[in-house]
Amino acid sequence: RKTLVIDQTRHKNRIKGFLGRNGIEIAREYTSQHWSMPFIQWIKDLTFNDEPAAQVRDTLITTLLNTRKAQLINIRQLRAHCRGEHIDPTFKLLLSVPGIGFKAAVTLYCEIIDIHRFSRDDKLYAYFGLAPRLTSSDETQKNHGISNRRNPFLRHIIIECAWIAVRNDPALTLAFDKLTLRMSKQQAIIRMARKLVSRIRAVWKTKTPYAMGMIQ
Repeated sequence: RKTLVIDQTRHKNRIKGFLGRNGIEIAREYTSQHWSMPFIQWIKDLTFNDEPAAQVRDTLITTLLNTRKAQLINIRQLRAHCRGEHIDPTFKLLLSVPGIGFKAAVTLYCEIIDIHRFSRDDKLYAYFGLAPRLTSSDETQKNHGISNRRNPFLRHIIIECAWIAVRNDPALTLAFDKLTLRMSKQQAIIRMARKLVSRIRAVWKTKTPYAMGMIQ
């Protein structure tokens, strides 16, 4: 699924580059990152001075649509698989955590596999790429922000989930609002992502559904 997402982004960038080389500016109503079908139809309806350019446009659009179709089939297959009786109950427990949707739950489950291999929260933070990168001398220690050493799939996903969670869980909303009084929202959401990781670990280890609004 991740490969298909990367492919789709590349196809979009190729189309935007093609339009730019042909002096075509994207209409203002279509500048959103989401490529709607009306936007794609707008590209299909563009006229060019030469036939080869139109053929290239058609090929690029066809490739993009085929990738989208492959993504849709992939998600349907994943959903069908996760409805099977063989699926670990942990998967459903992950879905009880605020901000964790189907795609995020699949990724978390497949990348972590066994939560017991992380004996402490900070080890799981490091695996997600949420641990601070520290350097120290004889008397001082400096924080350089979050480390780049991580699982390549998880940090982006958990931060996206954290943005959703702080809007849906009262306890997380309260904690986020307090943090934003003394730091930027971007810094605060990293801390909320860590809180969310701790909650995921607790749900997974105790085999207990998430309790909404619990202040930890």
